[in-house]
Amino acid sequence: MITNDGVVEVNNETMPADLILIKTEIGAVDSAVVAAGAVGNVTAKLRLMTTDLDKVALEIGALADAAVAAGATGSVTAKLRLMTTDLDKVATQIGAIADAAIVAGATGSVSAKLRLMTTDLDKVATEIGAITDAAIVAGATGSVAAKLRLMTTDLDTVNTNIGTIKDDTILIKTNLGATDDASVPSGNVGTISGKLRRVSADLSGVVDGIGSVGTGAAIAGGTGSVNAKLRLMTTDLDKVATQIGATADAVVAAGAVGSVSGKLRRLTTDTDTINTNVGTIKDDTALIKADVDAINSKLGTARETTASTNLNAVVAAGAGADIPMIAFTDITFQIIATNITDGGVMAIEGTLDGTNYAVIDTTAVSANGSTIYSTLGEPYLAVRANLTAHTDGTYTVLYMRK
Repeated sequence: MITNDGVVEVNNETMPADLILIKTEIGAVDSAVVAAGAVGNVTAKLRLMTTDLDKVALEIGALADAAVAAGATGSVTAKLRLMTTDLDKVATQIGAIADAAIVAGATGSVSAKLRLMTTDLDKVATEIGAITDAAIVAGATGSVAAKLRLMTTDLDTVNTNIGTIKDDTILIKTNLGATDDASVPSGNVGTISGKLRRVSADLSGVVDGIGSVGTGAAIAGGTGSVNAKLRLMTTDLDKVATQIGATADAVVAAGAVGSVSGKLRRLTTDTDTINTNVGTIKDDTALIKADVDAINSKLGTARETTASTNLNAVVAAGAGADIPMIAFTDITFQIIATNITDGGVMAIEGTLDGTNYAVIDTTAVSANGSTIYSTLGEPYLAVRANLTAHTDGTYTVLYMRK
């Protein structure tokens, strides 16, 4: 009997109408097995799934199944035993954690080579940063730790925005659907019950896709069951192991044929050679300076016979291009001003580092005409004219060096 408040009375006990619906969808323990994709309660579908699991268990095999040869037929367990045997060989290649670090280009286990590589990890640690690095703002540069702190802050915001789960309960119930919901096509919208019906139908196809343990190896890129493709993979793994080679493989010459191990030994040897050839920059800087001094000594008597333009009819404040002075000690500027009413200020600037300029002298231009300015016997890396203030007028600056 259903009361006015939606409660059902069963055997003198009352329970919510939703529980009666859930009990019906679950079904009885002796519910008959349904066919794949057919309508039925949860118990009937679970019985179908356990039947399919028996088939899968047969494919998996027993713990005592003997290891198969590479590419041979056998249960999944037998193939896994083959893989564990191959893993022992790989473990030999990897070596022990106590293997001493090798020098670049020497033979040794992967563990020994990794110990050599850990030296370079200090640079990575710098990139990661410290756990106390302050969180950065979004899009800014910073260590990984700083970026992770920003991410955890953002995650707190996300958690705050998740809200409560109460309203989701109603949505879940709607999504579960009823036991007789129609099977939904792949990719379509539907209830979980409808999708389960689709899954149970697809499981039959999966069992066919796995194939039997006696299936022959597939060809590369060809169709075939999972078992057939696994047999192909174990065959290919043998080929890969041959390509990798052994830890003691000799160093190969540049461009020569050889195993990966032999080529890695070649790479580590070449890295040492590069480090030796890099040398230090300090000695090279001294050598370059000496060469520059020699050039300055030889070119110190050079003299230009034609004027060049540094500013050409400019009508706004701004600097001219760098004028190299490495081979000169004297320079003369001619400032030509036209259309002057109030004028402007022209500065002659010099630099010793090629980046930071300082004022050598300034000239206030208040009338049309030409002004000559010279700097003699003063070494600069470069000089330039700079119209630092402009009220009106047109300015051209010529120069000659000696």
